[in-house]
Amino acid sequence: MTKWRKLFLGGMAVSLIPVGLALTSLTPAVGGGASTVPIGTVYQAHVACCQQIPVGQWPASSAPVLTTKTIPPGTYSVTTNAFLVMQPGDAENCWLTSANASDVITGTGGAAGNGATDSGTGASGVYANAIGTYTVVVSAHHDTLTLNCDSKAAAPITSYAAEVSLIATKIAAINPV
Repeated sequence: MTKWRKLFLGGMAVSLIPVGLALTSLTPAVGGGASTVPIGTVYQAHVACCQQIPVGQWPASSAPVLTTKTIPPGTYSVTTNAFLVMQPGDAENCWLTSANASDVITGTGGAAGNGATDSGTGASGVYANAIGTYTVVVSAHHDTLTLNCDSKAAAPITSYAAEVSLIATKIAAINPV
């Protein structure tokens, strides 16, 4: 059974969608019970185009551009994508964080740059994708993942994320190579 779930981020509807294999024998978190989620279960969070989600200004602040609903404990392969509209002379970085400090996140965040000094701003800016790949070990119930982005351009920041997605696939383990 596939269920659609909605969450709201800054007034925008964001979907967290279990895709692929259905959840089986999901045990409630009462008394610290564990969840059993089959390997290969996919969770997707997405903010549809064409939004103007503000990014933070580095180094003073970052801005969350997408936060998932809770994800059950386990090991996940996670891919993120932030479709950015960038102002002149900008460099953007996006990275994944967790609500739980004991979760382990390894991987590479996404980055994009606009070296042009004569491009426009807003819809006339330069378009780029900041794609990140991670392995995440979610250690506790009720953990959420957040994709954050910041801009290295001079104030005022007019760059923004227009569309954002996160796909987390449950995997058996991390196998170093």
